Amino acid sequence: MAGAGGRTGAKAVALANPDGYTLLLGGTNPNAIAQSLYRKNDFEPVKDFAAVAVIGVDSNALVVNPQVPARTLAELVQYAKANPGKLSSGATLGIGPHISLELFRVRTGTDIVFIPYKGAAPAVADLLGGQIQIGMTSKAVLLPLIQEGRLRALAVTSEARWPELPDVPTMAESGFPGFPAYLWIGLLAPAKTPAAVIDRLNVAVNDGMKAPDAQASIARLGLEGRSMSPREFAAKFAAEARDWEAAVTESGVKID
Repeated sequence: MAGAGGRTGAKAVALANPDGYTLLLGGTNPNAIAQSLYRKNDFEPVKDFAAVAVIGVDSNALVVNPQVPARTLAELVQYAKANPGKLSSGATLGIGPHISLELFRVRTGTDIVFIPYKGAAPAVADLLGGQIQIGMTSKAVLLPLIQEGRLRALAVTSEARWPELPDVPTMAESGFPGFPAYLWIGLLAPAKTPAAVIDRLNVAVNDGMKAPDAQASIARLGLEGRSMSPREFAAKFAAEARDWEAAVTESGVKID
């Protein structure tokens, strides 16, 4: 169920009968970020769900239009400070890349104008066309454009470098530790779903994700497959929500 950055579907599942038959393909944006970014939610994105199983994790790259002379994050900061207000960044409003781009601006003390978009596609189109100069989104979207030379990657948010881009450092390696590293995607159930049902679903999902075709599908989406127990996933879920709450607060992003 699309709408409101995934929050419409999340609300529907949060209020559903907790019998194990209604699940949410949730993730960082509608769950871990929404609780601190949207103060008027009709549900609690963490407390109203039980963690079932992780499907995979995604990471982002910070990229620039090739017309920008910077080839490292340090050079980008230097260029931005020498040209205050002349650089703009853009991403879908209210999701991980938006928070991360604004967090980068705040931590570097640069005057970079953020342009909100309704989706990744128009943001990337404007980035390619030079209407904005800086962007950040997922591996599946950006990797082909980076490899074709249409965009230049300065850093990736993951804990390790992308195998496909071994020369592109991580944010931490570039002198910017503490940025949220991953965006997770996983199955969630209404909070009162019985533990036995959740355990059964977890085993089924983890077994299914071992299949070669499932692994190939995950790879095509630019995701890294992960396998966790419900308890491990719940702990990760809660920790990530705290990390994103800190990032939202530090970045100063506010959405009515």
